[in-house]
Amino acid sequence: MDPIPWYTYPCIEFLNNLDLSKKNIFEYGSGNSSIYFLTKGAYVTSVEDDLDWFKKIKNYKEGHNLIFEENKNEYISKVSIKNFDIVVIDGSYRFECAKFTVSEIKSNKISPSLIIFDNSDWYENSINLIDKELGWERVDFYGFGPINNYTWVTSIYFNPTNNLKKLSNNLVSMKGIRQNRD
Repeated sequence: MDPIPWYTYPCIEFLNNLDLSKKNIFEYGSGNSSIYFLTKGAYVTSVEDDLDWFKKIKNYKEGHNLIFEENKNEYISKVSIKNFDIVVIDGSYRFECAKFTVSEIKSNKISPSLIIFDNSDWYENSINLIDKELGWERVDFYGFGPINNYTWVTSIYFNPTNNLKKLSNNLVSMKGIRQNRD
């Protein structure tokens, strides 16, 4: 079984129903989410500032563009490498990364379809900044997830002018039992 991101299970369920093939994804932070997106056929670029973690995961999956960057300002500005379809904020300096990503979007340098912000319940200032500055629809996925015995929130922001396609209109769960009652 392929790894799943360390997001909440409801968020993973949602992502499983999106067509992520050939999408360009940028991650602040890296790990199981990187592998997950790669197995979905996406192109993944991640920036990592923890050298030990970088060494541990740098050979996890072929095709992963993993960048080590210990300089804070360089780390934060890596999202401007290209126009990504999805930006994931799940690493260091989350407020600064959110602020920079928002400024890049507002200046039309990037136009992602989604921003995924993990542990959003821990970063109220970051979430308030994105809410205020972008005004995009935010969906909060509350629940349990892999590796933890507590609940948290993974939030997804939806760009109103740039949407991703669903794989199908069928409602299918990762481990659910398919039933038809209509």
